[in-house]
Amino acid sequence: MSDSTAVIYQQVIDRLKAAERVLAVTHINPDGDALGSLGFFGELLASFGKVATLYCAGPLPKSLEFLPGFSNIITDKNSLSMADFDLIVSLDCGSVSRTNLAKEIANRSKQQFFIEIDHHPSLEGASDLELRLTEAASTTEILFRLAAAADLKVSPTMAQALLTGIITDTANFIHPTATPDTLAAASSILSQGANLSRLSDQTMRTKTLGSLKLWGIALSRLQLNPRYNLAFTVLNEDDLKNSGADYDSIQGIAGFISSIKEAAVSLILRNENGMVWGSLRTSRDDIDLNRLARALGGGGHRRASGFNLPGRLVCENGHWSVEYK
Repeated sequence: MSDSTAVIYQQVIDRLKAAERVLAVTHINPDGDALGSLGFFGELLASFGKVATLYCAGPLPKSLEFLPGFSNIITDKNSLSMADFDLIVSLDCGSVSRTNLAKEIANRSKQQFFIEIDHHPSLEGASDLELRLTEAASTTEILFRLAAAADLKVSPTMAQALLTGIITDTANFIHPTATPDTLAAASSILSQGANLSRLSDQTMRTKTLGSLKLWGIALSRLQLNPRYNLAFTVLNEDDLKNSGADYDSIQGIAGFISSIKEAAVSLILRNENGMVWGSLRTSRDDIDLNRLARALGGGGHRRASGFNLPGRLVCENGHWSVEYK
């Protein structure tokens, strides 16, 4: 750890210890890294004698309900009194817009301090303090190092939350984002009580009948655009309703179809509440998906990014298009 990074870690720790009322928030449509970060952060603050309010606009995936603090996560922002908090911390959000509290955070008072903890590239510079390490495979990897900097004893429950973020963001360590530092962090987290086999079952290997039906629909619509070497598929809200699955079941499809030999990039598009959501993946070093996603109002990493646009997916004569609002 560089001296400058060590200083930032200590600044974050000092702010957490000095705060009286903390709001921790992660991004909409949360994944394992988002909710693992949120759950761990709640326990971290408890170790400092603080009570954190945990917020996520959701929807919360049932497959992650084993994580600490899951049942305490607030999903209705109208039940939040933003003026009550003297510290706001966003975790794994990439952009403030993904907190569903962008306006509230932008209009915070001078007495309210805002910290971003993230492994996504910075888009706005909206916070008062950033703990941002883009070389980290997940935000929980950063939080693992924050706990070490605070000389915190990590409980098995906290370790399980940390490892959840790492294995879901690296697809069980097969993505190139899993560095030697990531593996070293995971090894240490396992020694602190996390169970890799159980986590793999809970987050990746075990599928419901409905989720497998949804995967079948997605794979049946899989197409290859040879002009752009793009493999893509689409899902709409009726697909989820008819399969009995939820949006949590979509996790992993984009990564799975990125293994197609003929495709340089994979894309899965889905409808939700009047928005079209896109997940982009590549295994190529010469492609920067973050640039493409940012041009579409989203963001992420070079090899994994996402975006959302107002509109809906329309199919005419077997061809899919986006009808913008």
